[in-house]
Amino acid sequence: MEKKMQKYLRSVRRRLNMPKVLKDRVMADFTESIEARIEDGQKEESIFSELGMPKQAAEELNRQMEAYTYRKSPWRFLFAAA
Repeated sequence: MEKKMQKYLRSVRRRLNMPKVLKDRVMADFTESIEARIEDGQKEESIFSELGMPKQAAEELNRQMEAYTYRKSPWRFLFAAA
């Protein structure tokens, strides 16, 4: 796996808003789909332009897995301060 793809995948992973176990599964599937596209002859640049910037790709994955994502609560600051 090239450095550019590894960097892209790490960046997407950092932006996922879900439990680690689910994040691992989602990223395994996401990586597998990219690798399948490469095996089919599609260039990395083309794949990344279709998926968008890492932030966009992560937002789409978070949207698809919305039922499993963490919800931000206004109480989080209170608990963080305590």
